[in-house]
Amino acid sequence: MKAPRILNPRNIVNRMEQAHCLFTLIGCLIVVVCTAAGVIMNLTTIYDENFDHMGIRTFCMFTVNSNILAAAGMFMVLPYAVDGLRMKNWRLPRWLVVFVFSGVTCVALTFLVSLFLLSPVKGFVLIFTGSRFFLHGVCPLLCAAAFCLAISDRPLSGKDTVYAVIPVLIYAGLYFVMVVVIGEKHGAGGIFTV
Repeated sequence: MKAPRILNPRNIVNRMEQAHCLFTLIGCLIVVVCTAAGVIMNLTTIYDENFDHMGIRTFCMFTVNSNILAAAGMFMVLPYAVDGLRMKNWRLPRWLVVFVFSGVTCVALTFLVSLFLLSPVKGFVLIFTGSRFFLHGVCPLLCAAAFCLAISDRPLSGKDTVYAVIPVLIYAGLYFVMVVVIGEKHGAGGIFTV
């Protein structure tokens, strides 16, 4: 008769770390691929009767820029997740956690604006179909899930929160200058959109 196997707490922790790294790796890969799909769809769409920012002008939209920022952060997490799977040691540098937090903050804002402001006005189906399915829905939700469940393993300070809103403030400042100060009659109003 075999002796019962005793569970080693170290093995349990190692398996949890591996599952943590695997979840992070899969979540980050999906965000990067979905963001690329959404941006490529916008770039290759010459005309959309509902949105005038297609083609190269897609980079004027906060939605696109915030998704690219979030995907860039998730892309930078990938080597750490792979290393965590190989070495069974998972730790992200603080600067990267703050960078990802910044991207997640931006796409969360995009998601909330799309859900509560744009979809009641333009319709849920219009706001969450095509490239907007990825950029308004999938990527923001996956970014938030990956960040909350896997990437952020320590409390963030108030200073980190200030860093996280810098991209939003930069875009808001540019938007204000282009739309309010320069204005539409001088050709700048339609360039930047939410």
